[in-house]
This record gives sequence, structure tokens and C-alpha cells, in this order.
Amino acid sequence: MIDSRKEACDILGIGVFADEDEVKRAFKNLVKIYHPDANLVTDASKYNELVMAYEYLLANPVEVVKTASPKVLGAAGNSRPAANYASFQKKYEQSREKKARDFEEKIAAYNEKVKRQDEEYKRAMEAINSIRVAEYIRQMIDRSKNI
Repeated sequence: MIDSRKEACDILGIGVFADEDEVKRAFKNLVKIYHPDANLVTDASKYNELVMAYEYLLANPVEVVKTASPKVLGAAGNSRPAANYASFQKKYEQSREKKARDFEEKIAAYNEKVKRQDEEYKRAMEAINSIRVAEYIRQMIDRSKNI
């Protein structure tokens, strides 16, 4: 059972910060030597150890450091892009759609707010007009008493 990346890399004879391509290349070269069907070695334990190390390294890839030019941490001269164009385009489109939905929601909320304010303004004006009419009637009653 392999417990660490260092142990798996030592078995394959590669550096701890080796990327997936290096792992595959080293595994392929060692399998040619240690595979039981290769007739170079009759003991399958080394082959089984290689397979476990290979599977461990594929399941636990090296972390990619995101810098101005993305490189695998500690790897000399090996670089690979952090993401491909298709995934970038997909995220960009999702972002645009989300922004458009958010904008539409804000416009709808604003329009609802304006509508409520207009209704409140109309009710307030009706109340003011009622008060004015009542005041006018009161003045007319007062004038009729003075005549």
C-alpha cells in the first residue's frame, strides 16, 4: 500500500513534482521491463508495485501553481495551461447569462417599486383633494352663516 506521493514517485524513479505526462512515460518504460509477460523478470511483485504507484499518482495529481506563466510547482521547464479555451468560454457564457438575469431582476424590482410609488402618490393626492373639498365646503358653510 502506497501512502505518499514521494513513495510512489520513488518507485517510478521520477521527481515528486512530476506531471501526469512524466508519470505515464516512466510507467510505460518500467512496465516494458517488469511486466510478467516480458520474460525479463519472473517475479510479478515489482510489476504490482509499479501499478499501485501509477494509480496512486494518477489519483493524486500534482498541484498547478497559477502564476503569470502557469508551471507545475518545482518542475523545470514543464508548463501547461491552467484551463483550455472551451472551459473558459463556457464559464464566460455562464457569467454573461447570470449578469443578464441579475440585471433583468433588478429592472423588474425597480419597475415594481416605481409602480408602488405611483399608486401611493395617487392615494395621497386623492386624500389631499378630499381635504381641500372638505375645507372649501366648510368655508362655504361659514360664509352662508354670515350672510
